Amino acid sequence: MWDTIKDAVTSGLDTAVPYAVPRPALDTVAIVSAEKIKATGGWQYLKHPDAPPHVRVETSGDAFDIMHHYELGYHDLHAPDTDAIKQWATAARQFELNVALRYYAEQADRVSYRTVGELYHADPDGWGQLRCVKFSPAIPEEWEKADLERTVKVDFMVEGIQALVYRIGGGPYVRRPADLSLSWTPFDHCKAELLLTEQLEFEKVGPKTIIGVRIDPSVSRAKEAPPSS
Repeated sequence: MWDTIKDAVTSGLDTAVPYAVPRPALDTVAIVSAEKIKATGGWQYLKHPDAPPHVRVETSGDAFDIMHHYELGYHDLHAPDTDAIKQWATAARQFELNVALRYYAEQADRVSYRTVGELYHADPDGWGQLRCVKFSPAIPEEWEKADLERTVKVDFMVEGIQALVYRIGGGPYVRRPADLSLSWTPFDHCKAELLLTEQLEFEKVGPKTIIGVRIDPSVSRAKEAPPSS
């Protein structure tokens, strides 16, 4: 039974869609490092706006401790619903991405441009190419005059922002010492609870390293590009 559950969770975490094309995930949208997190205590419960009832989130500074619960009843212990478990795991994978995107958006400098031709003025701190994470079709996948590493389209919504822009070197990144880890614990009488847990910590996340952009024709003029050194 446990092997069946583990296989369902593994399949769900892979988040493959038809034809094996992976959905955007944390490690394809953000820069992810296996460094250990620096937070050592002082965890506090956070009512996260994207968290369903079965998810508990705690924070300590810039670190997040995330726990996903899944209850197995008596009959589930004999014949678990693998499709439901797979969906639960996929939702956990999506949630870690939502946590990162919302945190990035909350910390980003927000800039509006009159036309898409002015997007190249977005110049966050760091080095290397720019990565664009877009939430709106108003943002094109390729920008004139900009050295884009790539554009990632994500089904997400943040009020006032159509895309996030940051550099792939020297910019924001996520510490994730280990991927989502599966375990279980006894629960009530003749029940059990599956747990998927992980910790994330955000580094160099702020208005200097992340720009939240939007196209607004009513803007009088684009933000000027910095003078060349």
